[in-house]
Amino acid sequence: MPVPFEALIPLGLITGFFGVSGILFQKLKTSINEGQNKNEVLPKLVRTRICSLFAICGVRSYKRPPRYGLDRWDRVMLDRDYRLTGTQRGQAHQATAPSAFSTNSAWNLEKEHL
Repeated sequence: MPVPFEALIPLGLITGFFGVSGILFQKLKTSINEGQNKNEVLPKLVRTRICSLFAICGVRSYKRPPRYGLDRWDRVMLDRDYRLTGTQRGQAHQATAPSAFSTNSAWNLEKEHL
């Protein structure tokens, strides 16, 4: 018994929308995480060699997962990283902070609570 082609149109639309929504969700998740995608799977041997190679070059990590459940210390470190590098996930490789970092402290901007 033949299948009428009209029945395949909704199936194609539903499949297409699932595909488009999956791609858009992945792009949104990657953009929120500043372009880093944890779901890129590498074999363990390759991942350790890449990470050791990046450690030699001064890069901290290859891929980092998104951050959830941050406490106060983590937020302070995010703010420090933002003031040093301009992004919350970025990390500077210099051993000493730039001279401008000493004057842009968040403590100088905090209002006194009486």
